[in-house]
Amino acid sequence: MVSLERLIERPRDLAKSGEFALRSGDLQEVLDDASHRASEAPGTEPSKVLEVHPDGQSLLVRAGVGWSPSLLGEDTTQDCLDARLAL
Repeated sequence: MVSLERLIERPRDLAKSGEFALRSGDLQEVLDDASHRASEAPGTEPSKVLEVHPDGQSLLVRAGVGWSPSLLGEDTTQDCLDARLAL
């Protein structure tokens, strides 16, 4: 169960993410920050940011926390991703 204190902190965390995104000139830094902040929320580690390719069938792992470093930057299909999530 999420504490009241943590519920109060969520909007503040979101605002910090937005401020960081506005200050940063580097999309990868923004994605890394987002994945780190998401992983800090209760019940969300591991986390990752995925980019859908134009074919709509494959994904690129752009950022993540709690995954093997070899997964970052890897192209994968939805089926492959589903299989990894099931582990």
